[in-house]
Amino acid sequence: MMNKIYTTLLCLTSLTTFVSSASGQTLFSRPDTSPDYASYKHFDECIAALSRLKRLSELLDPVWTDTVDVDSTAYLKKRDIIVVEPIRECLKKRNLDSLSVETATKYIDALLVANRDDDVMLLINRVKDSIAAEKGSISDWLLKSSGVLMSAQPARLEQAKSLYDEAMSILPEDSVLQVVQYMANFASYLYKIGKHEDASKIADRIIKIVDTVAIDKYKLSANRAESEKYHKESIYSFATKNMLPEAVDSLKVSTSAYRKYLAKTMRSVLKHEPTDDEIGHYGQKAPKLAGHYWYSNENNTITKTDSFTAPEDSVVTIIYFVGGGCHSNSVSVSRGRSNGRSGTCWGEIHKIRKILDMYPTIKLVLVTNTYGNFGDAPPLTPDQEADTLANYFLGFHNLRGKQIVYRTDFITLPGSDKRRIDLDTDNQLAYKDILSWKQVSDFDGVVLVDEAGEIFHVGKLNYEAFAVNQKIKAVMSRPRNRTSAAVRYY
Repeated sequence: MMNKIYTTLLCLTSLTTFVSSASGQTLFSRPDTSPDYASYKHFDECIAALSRLKRLSELLDPVWTDTVDVDSTAYLKKRDIIVVEPIRECLKKRNLDSLSVETATKYIDALLVANRDDDVMLLINRVKDSIAAEKGSISDWLLKSSGVLMSAQPARLEQAKSLYDEAMSILPEDSVLQVVQYMANFASYLYKIGKHEDASKIADRIIKIVDTVAIDKYKLSANRAESEKYHKESIYSFATKNMLPEAVDSLKVSTSAYRKYLAKTMRSVLKHEPTDDEIGHYGQKAPKLAGHYWYSNENNTITKTDSFTAPEDSVVTIIYFVGGGCHSNSVSVSRGRSNGRSGTCWGEIHKIRKILDMYPTIKLVLVTNTYGNFGDAPPLTPDQEADTLANYFLGFHNLRGKQIVYRTDFITLPGSDKRRIDLDTDNQLAYKDILSWKQVSDFDGVVLVDEAGEIFHVGKLNYEAFAVNQKIKAVMSRPRNRTSAAVRYY
C-alpha cells in the first residue's frame, strides 16, 4: 500500500514539474510583416504600394463588380481607408520638388489618393511653369492633368473642368483639329464616369464644328490621310457611342434610318461619301446560324431539338457568341477572388438576364463551339460536351433562350506534339467581319438584331452599357415591338 502511495506522489510531482516547465514557454506566433510605409525611401516604392493596395481593396470588396449594373454615381465613391492611410504615410516625407515632368502624372494620382489636393494643384502648376520655360505644349499638360483628376476616386470634377477650360483658352482659334481632339478627350472622361448628358453635349458640338470646317483647315496634320483616320476612329466612333438624340430618334424609326444618320455624320466628319465598311455593319442582315446540337430553356426546363432557325424573323434577338474561355482556361488568382478583372463572361451574362427581364419578347440565342474539353474535366466526346455546355449556360447560368453548339472540326499536330488545332466554324466565317475576329480565340461578342433581321449593335454589352441601353430602348419603342410587359426601361 505504501508503495502505491509513493508511486502516486511521485507521478503527481513529475506532472507538476512538467506543467511548471511548460508554462514558462512562449507560444509560437507569426512575426508582424505589415509594411512600414513611412520608412519607404523612394517615391516609386509608394507607387508600387498604391498598385498593390488598390488591388487588395478590390479583392476585399463584398460587391462582385463583374455582375452588377454600371453605377453612374461611382465617380463620387471615396477610396477605402486601407488604401488612403498607407499612402498618406508613405508620402509624408516625400519631396515633391524632386519629381520629374515625365512621371508627374503617377505622383498626382498618389497625392489624390492621399487627399492632398492642394499639393496636386501646386505640382500641376510647377510642371506647367517648367513647360512654359521650355516652350512646350502647356495645353497638352493641362488636358492630361485634367484626365488624371477625372479618373481619381472620387473624381475632382470642378478642378478638372477648370484645367480643361484653361487648356482650351490657350489653343489658337484656327487649330480646329486640336480643339476637337481636346473636346473629344474631355468628353470621353465624362462618358467614363457616367456623365453621359454632359458628354453628349460636347459630342454634339464636335459634330457641328467639323460639319462647318473643310478638312484642309485641320492645320495640325499635314497628312490628309492621318486627319481622316483620326476623325473616323475618334470623333465618329465617339459620337456613335454617345447616342445623341438624333441618333436615338432615327433608331426609333428603323435601323436603316439609323444607318443613314451614321452615314450623314461620317460625311460631315470625313468630307466624302463614306463606304459601307466605314459606316460599319449597322443595318446589315444578320446571317443565319449553323450548328449540330440545338437546345432551348423554357420554364427552367432544358430540351434538345433537331434544329431551329436563328435569328428568328420578326423578333428582336440577342446573339451571344461565347468563347471557350468563358468556362475554362481562366487566369489564376493568387489571393482572393477576381472581382470583375478576369476574362470571364459573368458580366455579359448578367446584363443579358437583365435585358430579358425588362423586355420579355426579346429572344436570346447562344452560339457555342466544342473544344474537346470543359474546364479541368477529362476529354469529352462532342455529344457529351454539347450537353455539358447546354447545362452550363442554360442551366447553371439560367439563361432563358436557345443555344446552338457547333461541332468544331480540328487537326492534330504530328509527332509527339499532338496538340488540337481548331478550324474556323461556319458561324465564325459568317460573322468574322461583323465582330472583327482576328483568330479563333477571339470568338466572343454580342450582335443585336432587330425585328427586320438587321444588326443595330455589335460588341460587348457591359463595356458600352449607356449606348446599349439607349439602342435597345429605341428599338423596343417601335410600334411592332411594343408590349404591355416591356414597360420598365433603363
